[in-house]
Parts: sequence; C-alpha cells; structure tokens
Amino acid sequence: MLRKIGCAAIVLVMFAGGSLAGGGKKDGEKKTVRGIITEVTLDKDSKDKGTIKITPFDFKKKEKGEETTLKFTKETKVFLAKGKEDKEESSIEKLSEAIENSKGKFKGSFATVETDDEGKMVTSITFRVFRKKKKVDSDE
Repeated sequence: MLRKIGCAAIVLVMFAGGSLAGGGKKDGEKKTVRGIITEVTLDKDSKDKGTIKITPFDFKKKEKGEETTLKFTKETKVFLAKGKEDKEESSIEKLSEAIENSKGKFKGSFATVETDDEGKMVTSITFRVFRKKKKVDSDE
C-alpha cells in the first residue's frame, strides 16, 4: 500500500514538474524562425504587402525543415546584417535582389524572421548577403 502511494506521488511530481517548467510559449512572445528565404512575392495591388517563403534550417545539425509561407506588410522592419551585432535598415527590394543574386549550395538568403503571436505575420526580417572572397594574387 505504501509502495503504491509512493509511486503515485513520484508520477504526480514528474507530470506537475513538466507542466510548470514552462515548456510552452508565453503570451505575447514572438516566434523566431532562422533559415533560408527562397522567394519574395509582392502583391499586385500593393507593393507594401506580400509573402515570403522560408525554409527553416538548423545550423548545428545542418538540416532543412519544411518550407513555410509567411505574410509581411509595410510595418515589417527589414534589416541587413553587417556582422554579429551590426545591422542597418534595408528594404524588401534589396532582400529580393539578394535572393536573385545568390549562388552556391543554397539558393536564397540566410535570415532571421520574427513573427507575431500566431506565427502568421512577419514583424521583422534580418538577412545576410554572402559574397565570395576575392583571391589576392601576390608576386612573391
């Protein structure tokens, strides 16, 4: 009898601890997606609205996720990353241009996208432009 009560108490503590640990998203918390933006589509009616297609990418495991489509508006902030912490304001047109000019293994631009609470509307995009390093010829 005492053994059953002890086992029940352990199971109760395990389930209660898991639910109180905060495994879920908090109210008002933005969702962040890191990956490769493969396409930017502007609406025909308005140049301030459109959609982006992003493929989540786990940089540690080097695995791609499932491609998702997110909407953006004129309130969406777009930034061009210049380093680890430096970034400057940019535009959707420059992002689209970076995707078109991308070469190499991945067709697109690496980006961090922040969405609203539901994960449907983009609030900010921070993208990177990678260029191949120029070879320096030396006469030595």
